[in-house]
Amino acid sequence: MNLELRALTHDGRPHLTWTARAVSTGLPWTVVRADKGTIVTHHTRKIEFALRHVTVGLFSTTDSFNILNDYDIDGNFVKSYINVASPLRCRRDILEWNDYHLDVLVDSNGGITLTDVDEFDAAVTSGAYSASEEVRLRAVAEDIRVEATTGRFPFVRGTYDELLALMRDG
Repeated sequence: MNLELRALTHDGRPHLTWTARAVSTGLPWTVVRADKGTIVTHHTRKIEFALRHVTVGLFSTTDSFNILNDYDIDGNFVKSYINVASPLRCRRDILEWNDYHLDVLVDSNGGITLTDVDEFDAAVTSGAYSASEEVRLRAVAEDIRVEATTGRFPFVRGTYDELLALMRDG
């Protein structure tokens, strides 16, 4: 089944949209796959771009993050882009969440980088987040950074097939 993915800004405006097909829709995780070449519309930058890798999205209905894993054409892990975000909201064939600026990037060697801190800081300065939201979101990003070092589900740095086996076998 094809799904429309909608990342919204913190205040609900369109941020990114693209389509992907469902791999698994069991709660609390929904897993989707978008093939290399899939067009992504970046509404906040007013551009479109094509995915350079196979991208597998892991979206939780309970956690404050989602994961976009990139794989090469042979299914080898390239990187993870982990968004601090609202839990997933599902409506028919639409998956939607709010993106809260902070992201954690995990490269194929296990290197971990907190990214978009400048965007988050600017949003905080502009009043987009309350003091308590700022503290909570920074804590979520730090928890992700720590957990991503484990390589345990959902922070898997193995091949695409290994990810599918972990989902199937628990």
